[in-house]
Amino acid sequence: MRVLHIVARASQADPPLARCLASLNRGDALLLIDGAADAARRGHDDAARLEALPADVAVCVLAEPSSAAGHSGSGLIPRAELVDFAGFVDLTVVCDTSVTWC
Repeated sequence: MRVLHIVARASQADPPLARCLASLNRGDALLLIDGAADAARRGHDDAARLEALPADVAVCVLAEPSSAAGHSGSGLIPRAELVDFAGFVDLTVVCDTSVTWC
């Protein structure tokens, strides 16, 4: 079963991204939204962990929140894909279920 993991925020006290990464399986998709989108930026502490994920785990960043925070596709790690809301919907269609980490 392919799972879409949506990470909504970054938190130092209880990092949702760390819990999510420990739960990812091959073939899953990871979508970073809102405050969690920073993790996919070059130089971020979590960027290397995202780059080290298996090749068949999709790493996506929602364009609307990341654009509002000053992100652009050029500032993302190479494997991260910038998706718009329609791309978000497409991910929900190709994945069997979704989990939101916040």
